[in-house]
Amino acid sequence: MIGKNIFEYQDYKTYLSDELRKRKRGEQGRLAVALNCHTGYVSQVLNGSAHLSLEQGVEVNHFFNHSKNVSRYFLLLLQYARAGTVALRNEIKDQMKEILDQQLILKKRFQLDEKISPEDESILYSSWHYVAVHMAVLIPNLRTVPAIAEYLGISTGRVREVLETLLRTGLVQEVKGELRIGQQRVHLGHDSPLIFKHHTNWRLQALASLDRHRLSDLHYSSVVTIGEKDVPKVREILVRAIEEVRQTIRPSKDDALYCYCLDWFSVGKRD
Repeated sequence: MIGKNIFEYQDYKTYLSDELRKRKRGEQGRLAVALNCHTGYVSQVLNGSAHLSLEQGVEVNHFFNHSKNVSRYFLLLLQYARAGTVALRNEIKDQMKEILDQQLILKKRFQLDEKISPEDESILYSSWHYVAVHMAVLIPNLRTVPAIAEYLGISTGRVREVLETLLRTGLVQEVKGELRIGQQRVHLGHDSPLIFKHHTNWRLQALASLDRHRLSDLHYSSVVTIGEKDVPKVREILVRAIEEVRQTIRPSKDDALYCYCLDWFSVGKRD
């Protein structure tokens, strides 16, 4: 499982305590050395009212080898805890929210770049067939037109039509008469005008799968009430689940084609 990350925390002391607990024994003493203070002082910070200085916060970032965004967020957590006025706390909280909003944009989080033209994108996301055929060629026994057509339950003529676009855009290539995945990669951002069509395509396929009653499929729907402060936390858990699925898929052998759809949204008209 991917561990809890800093963007789920609202208190830097809780974050530090959890990080130290996950690491090898004696880590608190090593942190004290890095901060040029006694181990007892670190304990006072973690368990009492004392706070690290901003300079020590920078050393914490170095000690844990934080990335740029994590470093910025940790220092904001520290400043938030040390802030002496409501106005200052609100200002810092707004800066923290900006970082959290950026973290929740999957396109930036996964660091994917698109080089497909807008015209080709509109074709690629016009039907689920394009994404399905693109992914199907990863499976060794699905690298011919007839095999793909039979597996997906669509005509060979349609497969050939789809492949024309995939080959032209570099998403699929032909090697010695066999179809292979290309070097090109695509990912629709949350702000793309095509995102609605893409989600609709695959949710319609999810609905169709309900009629097949396969034990290997999973469908789950739940409507819940939740505290406003915990809404971002649940969203972060789901985003991390996507990351974990991606990490599992990457080294996995290509045997079958699956789709997973994930939804987390506010019910009603309220923005």
